[in-house]
Amino acid sequence: MTARGWGVATTGSEIQHGYPHVETVRAAITALYRRLSQDTVRGFALSVPPDDVAFPDDDLYLGVQRIASVMVHHLRLPDARMIISFREMEHAGNVELTAGPEYFIELNARFKTHRRDIGAALAHEVMHVYLHRLDLLFPGTRGNEILTDTAAAYLGAGWLLLDACRESALSRQKLGYLTPEEFGYVLAKRGQAFGEDIAPWFTSQRGYDAYADGLARAAPR
Repeated sequence: MTARGWGVATTGSEIQHGYPHVETVRAAITALYRRLSQDTVRGFALSVPPDDVAFPDDDLYLGVQRIASVMVHHLRLPDARMIISFREMEHAGNVELTAGPEYFIELNARFKTHRRDIGAALAHEVMHVYLHRLDLLFPGTRGNEILTDTAAAYLGAGWLLLDACRESALSRQKLGYLTPEEFGYVLAKRGQAFGEDIAPWFTSQRGYDAYADGLARAAPR
């Protein structure tokens, strides 16, 4: 079984905004608690910190394996080994979901030069492995990818996906199936649950704005 992360949006590609998937997002958060238990979810109270996924490494492959190990450790998958390669493709990444312990992840070749976003891509792909091991799936490709994005954000790694969202006059980029505002909403719900504020971590102004929008949406009414 192959799971695909959504493609990289580039110049000329419109980025969807708003909350078109919010009901599926809410169902995904509920499904996490039902499958993992409240105590297990609370074990993810600390997000992956920015320093752990920074990419100062000169060696691309050593760096990408180090960041994959960060995701494996964060998701408590000590017996899982991620083998990373790069190739030209439409999607941001693919992962072969097998019985393990080795999982083969392909990342879009674009990340060879856009290394700051490798952590975001791996947050999504390693979460596919985590959910596969839980046997937690939603019907259809879109539903399952929304579950994956939501789980990554709610369990502390997916803030990187929102920080990878950038829009300017020159280019546009978004990773994942959720809109930026939906990522912000999930992160806001996580913040309510764990008392965590990740606002200072954002390097993307667009990501920060979407987080602020999500906070407003998630605020008690």
